[in-house]
Amino acid sequence: MLGTKGLSYLFATILNIKNTILRNGKSALGEFSYFVFLSLMPVWLGALIQYLYGRSIGSYLFGYLSSGQALLISSTAVGPLLYFLTREYGKTADGATRRFPYSSALSLSIIITCMVSACVLGVIDDSSGGATVLPSSLSAVSIVVAIAATFVWFAVALLKNDVEQGSAKIMRQDEEDFVKDYGGN
Repeated sequence: MLGTKGLSYLFATILNIKNTILRNGKSALGEFSYFVFLSLMPVWLGALIQYLYGRSIGSYLFGYLSSGQALLISSTAVGPLLYFLTREYGKTADGATRRFPYSSALSLSIIITCMVSACVLGVIDDSSGGATVLPSSLSAVSIVVAIAATFVWFAVALLKNDVEQGSAKIMRQDEEDFVKDYGGN
């Protein structure tokens, strides 16, 4: 059970996330739009082609999900985000290194997403015939992994913008302090 400290930390974290969404939601949504447009192009363009040829979009999407392709796209979309989570974002006034917020939880989410994708794809590609996965089960796993990957991607975009704006603010303050100390008038 959470104590008073735990509850106050939880409320502070929720408030911080809410403020981050309010400050950076629009720019993160713009980046997210590029992400959806480009990384999911094989899906929506394939569905469009199926529609133009008069074929069923539903069966195309089910085939896409049950073949494991959604797992591949999910893993390749979130895997490179580890770079943003592990890089340094400058130093604070007291010399501490600025790191990405919530990097441990987000890194763990990315690793789990990639591992689930790899394990399921390994079972699908099992050529010995020992393990089989029902297409409906694979579709459900694909949907869950794709939603988790999308959520992680949006959270990283949101927090990345917040960190970058914070770094720019610190640099601007350093520049103003320098001008005040050594500048002209």
